[in-house]
Amino acid sequence: MIDAQYRTLPDAAHTFDAGFSFGGIAAFYMGWGFDETFSRVGVQSVGTAGTFPYFSRIVDDPKPSTRFYFDSAGAGEPVVFAQALSYRDDLLSREQGPFVLERDLRYFAGELEGHVRTAAGSRLPEMLSFLYPASEETPECYDGVDNDGDGSIDYVPGARDNDPDCTSALDPSEEE
Repeated sequence: MIDAQYRTLPDAAHTFDAGFSFGGIAAFYMGWGFDETFSRVGVQSVGTAGTFPYFSRIVDDPKPSTRFYFDSAGAGEPVVFAQALSYRDDLLSREQGPFVLERDLRYFAGELEGHVRTAAGSRLPEMLSFLYPASEETPECYDGVDNDGDGSIDYVPGARDNDPDCTSALDPSEEE
């Protein structure tokens, strides 16, 4: 119906889904189970999914071709925050094909942020820049390499020890 009414690019490469809280769980479900439809998924401020059995598929199912942005907020909810970190670790250590940070998974830990839409909204640029980068070439400030030899690696959202020459993950160079 939408494709008939509007000019769209309906293939998976141009289709993404995102959600906040339980909507993030739904987005995860759609991206994991329907990667022929959704190539990119944003999962924001999710952590209470332990009661939702779908996340068990992280360990057991074959890896989808979907690119995931995943974030969590931790202010006032340390158990929920720890659970979200556990999901990230499960994605990175899968025997059925692990995800690779900054290639097919970006994780943002908002330890001091609350589980509120305004905090999630402030992270939208980070999500969109990963899911739909201006270029598929990885910027030096997010490539996992100490390109300028100063002993610091990259800009990691929420980290305290970022490379001082990187003010954003999108900075193309670690040089001043």
